[in-house]
Amino acid sequence: MEQGKITTLGQLGSSLDSTAKTYPVLIGDNLGHRTLEFSLPLNQFIAISGVGNRKNVSEIEIYQGEFHAQRNLIREHAVGLAKYTLMGLVRSEIKSRLEAGREIPESLTDIKKG
Repeated sequence: MEQGKITTLGQLGSSLDSTAKTYPVLIGDNLGHRTLEFSLPLNQFIAISGVGNRKNVSEIEIYQGEFHAQRNLIREHAVGLAKYTLMGLVRSEIKSRLEAGREIPESLTDIKKG
């Protein structure tokens, strides 16, 4: 192993900063490849998903001194990601309601239709 280079999940685990937040994960194998399943409530995902561009790193105190991304926020990309996330949430809610035998509101099916 190159010095300082993390190449396995085990090395990643032993290199973690003790001040970091921990989240439950499932490590497995799929067709000969290591997999990592990770679940995070949407509000926590949003809280840790700031765009580390030059503007935010220089203007937002908690980002001071952090590495910045090479580009500024691209609105079209952010909107596409938001739509993708919303559709995943809608599909998940519809599936959950179907499995529980609950009614599916028309508003959910309207969103799913696009």
